[in-house]
Amino acid sequence: MKFSFELLNIACSRVLSSHDSAWGAADGIRVYFIVVTTGGDHRILVSGREFPPPDICDNYYFVPEKSLNFNLYPPHNAADWQLGPVDLSDTDSVAIAILGVNEGLPWIGGGGGFGAASRANLKSFEEFAKEAADEALHVAGGAAFASAWTLLEGVIESINHAPDCRGIAFCYQVELSMKKLLHDHRISKFSTHRLGSQTALTALGLVAKSKQSAGCGSPQYDVDFRIIRNDGLHLLVADVAGVPRKGERTPFEPQVDECRPALGMPMFTWPVFADRTITITPSHYYPSLKPTWYVNGVELQHASDTLDLSKPGDAYIGDDINGRPVSVPYERITSKGIESLVLHTKGEDGNFRLEVVLRFNFEGVHPLPPDDPWADFRSTIIWVTGISLEGNAAWEKYMICVIKRQASRLLVNYLPVDWSPERPGPVEIATLERQVRQVLLPSILDTHHLRIERALPPKP
Repeated sequence: MKFSFELLNIACSRVLSSHDSAWGAADGIRVYFIVVTTGGDHRILVSGREFPPPDICDNYYFVPEKSLNFNLYPPHNAADWQLGPVDLSDTDSVAIAILGVNEGLPWIGGGGGFGAASRANLKSFEEFAKEAADEALHVAGGAAFASAWTLLEGVIESINHAPDCRGIAFCYQVELSMKKLLHDHRISKFSTHRLGSQTALTALGLVAKSKQSAGCGSPQYDVDFRIIRNDGLHLLVADVAGVPRKGERTPFEPQVDECRPALGMPMFTWPVFADRTITITPSHYYPSLKPTWYVNGVELQHASDTLDLSKPGDAYIGDDINGRPVSVPYERITSKGIESLVLHTKGEDGNFRLEVVLRFNFEGVHPLPPDDPWADFRSTIIWVTGISLEGNAAWEKYMICVIKRQASRLLVNYLPVDWSPERPGPVEIATLERQVRQVLLPSILDTHHLRIERALPPKP
């Protein structure tokens, strides 16, 4: 599954520099945004300058109470501050490091001499990212990034050796497993997090570091970043009808005299039955998350079996209020690592509704496993159409007449009249469609359900 990570904003409460610094009590910050995965992927973004040339300050100028929107200041080595998409398997984890290095600012000395900021060594961070990815690729479990953080500490220590207040103003390190990312982004594709003094360290598996040196300030920077799920999550439904079977033909007596066929032409109707094969395939499937299927609240515990359900009553096919029992054979078929659920329905069972849910178990995700490990991956509603009503040409012409009459009545009763000089808009059309579905079709079907009932097999 693919995720992206994006820096949004940085806010300064306190700076690392002091009034004793040669450049004064302001920080010149260079931001490094690093992502490393246990799959061996590593990426790095580095900030450029806040002010365009000829300004001699080529980093971000910070004083207390100042904030900076990263959307307005892209990194110097990319078009924006988004890293990704990063492809993660269900066993992968991702480590995120966001560092702010106080490089100092240009200044003019008392004798007229010029002092320049000391730019941090980008190569050190690039080497860290590569080595961290290599180390994580060969280490399993929770210790995957332990050596990576050790490597980063070495880089930080070398930067903090500067004799003045140059050094690490902030460093936030975050570890997240792919399972944690999926659990937290099942519903929403985006989440925004603030790293800083108010961050609950355990919530993101966070480690924070900054330079501690006599004569320098105690820096406090808050950084907002976003996690984005790039992949869509869904259950794909393929509904295939079998060869239709016609039931008994019965005479039809019209109820609307204005629509009677001319010359007393006879009308006949008959039910049409169709068995269906319905295949539900998830967009993502991870055996390590113990995927479990449910149909109408019943857990499917076997590779293949028959599901016994009681469907709601359908008046238009002659069911009583309690409905009828329905048997739905199912099978679970795996292809290319993804398991699909296949349902088989019989036309004689009529029309009914199935709710299919695929659940995952997120027990032990890192960090902070949920209290209830089971969560819905996705669910879908399937309307099974096992039976439909057909008739001869005279009946079809009669039904068209009835539908037109009732639709005209709906237009008068339910739609505004002030739009009549113009074509109806989407709201009016949607209103009409809804009324046709809810008022017109049930009335037609309820009128003729006894005709269909005669063609149904006896109830058990």
